[in-house]
Amino acid sequence: MSLGFIHGVMNTDNMSISGETLDYGPCAFMDKFSHGKVFSSIDQNGRYAYNNQGNILLWNMARLAECLKPLVHADDQTAVKLLNKELESVSEDFQCELDKKMTAKLGLKSDNVDLINQFLNLLEQEGLDFTLSFRNICSLDSTHKSAGMMTFYNTWKQKLTADGTTIEKVAEKIRKVSPLYIPRNHQVELAIQGAMNDDLTVFNDINKVMQRPFEFQSQLDRYSLAPVPSEEVVATFCGT
Repeated sequence: MSLGFIHGVMNTDNMSISGETLDYGPCAFMDKFSHGKVFSSIDQNGRYAYNNQGNILLWNMARLAECLKPLVHADDQTAVKLLNKELESVSEDFQCELDKKMTAKLGLKSDNVDLINQFLNLLEQEGLDFTLSFRNICSLDSTHKSAGMMTFYNTWKQKLTADGTTIEKVAEKIRKVSPLYIPRNHQVELAIQGAMNDDLTVFNDINKVMQRPFEFQSQLDRYSLAPVPSEEVVATFCGT
């Protein structure tokens, strides 16, 4: 999620007993940020939307817990209490780990949930690219920022100062956790269409660039570009 990833069908059979997801189905990475972004054509109600993935994690683990009741305690009510105690930590652990990753993407030392949410809300309001906004956060100047973004930017710089650092010092750290390249949907679509015509050029390019997603690659830098409106992929399908 810190990379803008959205699982296609994050249901119970696509999550392991450890809570790790698998069989991603019609998954995708976001271009323009949206809390409720959905790509899967079969997800009509946003069940597996970007901002609902933590809730679905808990829901899936609760379904597993229900199956384990007979093995936990002979008394059903006692089993429920014991299992609920274990489940209480799921959401907290998930949010804690996500906050850590998102805080690192801002180059900050301590959790700053309010600042993270402020930035994400601005990305959504202004229709900005998730990946590139984090990647380029250190290089933005006042001519490229709205009033809201300027307010965030000034607060962010104050947080850096409080952490005893500067934009220049954290720039490299941010580039190590915020990739320049992701498998963007429009490029994946080009790779599929090319392969159907026995042309693996785009597929091979994407495969190569994704081996070093945090490093600038001059000959393949076109794969860092966000799609123009005519290139945007708004739905993904099983089988692709």
